[in-house]
Amino acid sequence: MATSNQKFPIHEPQFFFKAFPHLKEDNHRVTSKATPPQSYPPTTEYKYNCFSFVIDDRKRIWWPGGIGCGYWPRQPSSETIAEIMEVLQNDFGYKPCDNGDFEKNTSKIAIFAKGDVPVHVAIQPSSGSGKWMSKMGYNVDMEHELRAIETQDGDDHETQGYGTVVRFMKLVKR
Repeated sequence: MATSNQKFPIHEPQFFFKAFPHLKEDNHRVTSKATPPQSYPPTTEYKYNCFSFVIDDRKRIWWPGGIGCGYWPRQPSSETIAEIMEVLQNDFGYKPCDNGDFEKNTSKIAIFAKGDVPVHVAIQPSSGSGKWMSKMGYNVDMEHELRAIETQDGDDHETQGYGTVVRFMKLVKR
């Protein structure tokens, strides 16, 4: 099992690395403490999720799907890839793109899904190394290789990874 010799500890690392078996010491870097450093389910201290993280809103959970899913700017909403893409495009200016290759002065978002259901979003900031960044559920924020958090062949598709990247979107910074 991987470990994380980093400034911020991963909450419940034995479960975390079982859920993300492709995270290794050389392909990720933890960038925040867990929020909250408690067990699941989230409490009121759980202030933001992966979508909140990519749009830089650390004050509330964003996710489509109706009551109990968090804030969403359109109601009613459905938990679909198209719904997430629509909000990213219309409210934040992102446009669909073909890949997650790093482009200078361009932020990219990867949308992960299991089947047709979106489960995670990650961001590749416009400046920096080209690494991706995610809020990992109620756990830590981290910089990582994109494929390290995907579900891969041989994984338990129900409990390991965030599925596969199904769409990319980008925002050119001027």
